[in-house]
Amino acid sequence: MFTIRATQKVLNASGKIQLGEVEEKEYGELEEWFVNRIPGGERGKFAMVFMHVPSLMVVVTKHKSLAKAIPDFKSRLREFLEIQGFKKEIIEKLDIPNSEVVITKTNSKKFLGHLNDSVNSVRALMDQYPNFDAIGWKRVERNIFLRPNYFGKELLSSFDYWWNKNALDKADGVPFDIEMTQDEDLEMENAIMRLNLEAQQNATIGRYGNIDPKVENEFLKNMMAFEKAMENPTMVSIKNLLENKTFLPSNKIESQQLESHFENLLEELGTINVAIDFLGEYDTKTKYDFILNELFNQEIEKEMISGWVSCFIYEEFHPNVEMDVANRIEEFMNYLKKGESMEKLMWFAKETIMVNNVKCDADQLLELYQSMCEDFIWPADFEYKVVEVQHEKDDIIAYALVELYNDKGHTRLVTFKLEGEYNWWEILELKV
Repeated sequence: MFTIRATQKVLNASGKIQLGEVEEKEYGELEEWFVNRIPGGERGKFAMVFMHVPSLMVVVTKHKSLAKAIPDFKSRLREFLEIQGFKKEIIEKLDIPNSEVVITKTNSKKFLGHLNDSVNSVRALMDQYPNFDAIGWKRVERNIFLRPNYFGKELLSSFDYWWNKNALDKADGVPFDIEMTQDEDLEMENAIMRLNLEAQQNATIGRYGNIDPKVENEFLKNMMAFEKAMENPTMVSIKNLLENKTFLPSNKIESQQLESHFENLLEELGTINVAIDFLGEYDTKTKYDFILNELFNQEIEKEMISGWVSCFIYEEFHPNVEMDVANRIEEFMNYLKKGESMEKLMWFAKETIMVNNVKCDADQLLELYQSMCEDFIWPADFEYKVVEVQHEKDDIIAYALVELYNDKGHTRLVTFKLEGEYNWWEILELKV
C-alpha cells in the first residue's frame, strides 16, 4: 500500500478527494511519499513532485490534481527504480500496479521542509530548459537522486542512502539513452554543482540573464574548489608570507622617499595576492604604518586558489564615519534627484522618516519634501553638497548638513539625523 501525504495546496487543487486513515509507522519502506505541486511557467502546465521519505528521492508527474497524477506516478515509479539501479526483487515485491493508494495529510514538519527543498531543486532544474515540454524529467529525477542531503548529521545522497541499504544492483544505475548537446550536458553539470553547493554549503546562487554554460561551469568549479580548500585551510600571517622581505618603519624613511616605499610595499603584497583599499583620503604615512603595524598581522590561507585575492579595506579596521554618512546621504539624494519611487527611497530609512517634526511614510515623504523646497523644479533641477558631518565616537547617532542649490541662485539647507554604525546608516529625520 502506498501512502501519499499531500500538502494542503495539492489537496485544494485536487477538489473533493477521500482522505484515508493510515497507521503511523517508522519511515523506510518504499511505500511512503510526500507530494507538492509546482506551476510549470506556462498556462495549464504543472509538475507534481512526489518525494520518498526518508530517502528524499523524487518522482515527477505532469499534472495539476492527484486524481490524474497518482496513476501516472505508479506507472513511472517502476521505470524510475530501474533507472536508479534498484534490485529487481525489490521492485517486484512492491507490486506497483496492484498496490492500493491512500491519500492523507502531511504529518512531519521535518520532511515537509525537505519537500520544499526538493521542490526548489526541481524548479531550478526545470529552469535549464527552454519550455515545459522540453524538460527531461528522467534527468531531473536522476540529479535529485544524486544530490547530497543531511540525514541526521550525515551528508548523503539518495543514492548513498539506498546503496548503504544494499538495495541497488549497480553503482551507476541504468545508463540513459537520451542524447544531449554539449551545452545541455554542461547545463546539467552546472545544475548538479549548484544543488551540491546549496546542500553542502547552504549557498544561495542567483542567476541573471543568459549565462554561457562554459563560463558558469568554470565559476562553479572554482567555488567548489574554494569550499574544499576552506574545509581545512592552513592559515599564516601576511608578515610570515613575506618573511624574506624587509620593510623599514616609517620613522626610518626620509619623507620624500616614503611614497616610493609605500608603492613598493603594495607591489610586494600583490605578489602574495593581497590587496588593500583605502576608501577615504589619508596621508602616506598613515597608510604605510597601517600595513606594517596592523595588516601584516592578519592571517590568510597559505595556499590560495589560482586567481583568488585576499582583499582588505582600511575602513573596516578604522571606520571613517564622516565619509560613510556622507556617502549614505549622497546615495539618498541621488535617488531623490532621479525621482525614484518612494519604496526605493525608504530603503534608506525605517518605516517612517520625521520631516520637520511630521512623521512621513513612503507615500507622504516626497510630497511634503517638495512643498518645503518649492523653489526647485522637481525632480532634477537642483544640485547638492554635504557641508558637514557631526558624530561623536562610539555614538550611534550622526548629523549631517546638506546644501541644495540651483543655477537660479536658490539654496536650502537640510539637516539629516541618522542612526546606525559603520557601513549601515538609516535616516531618522530631516529638517529644512
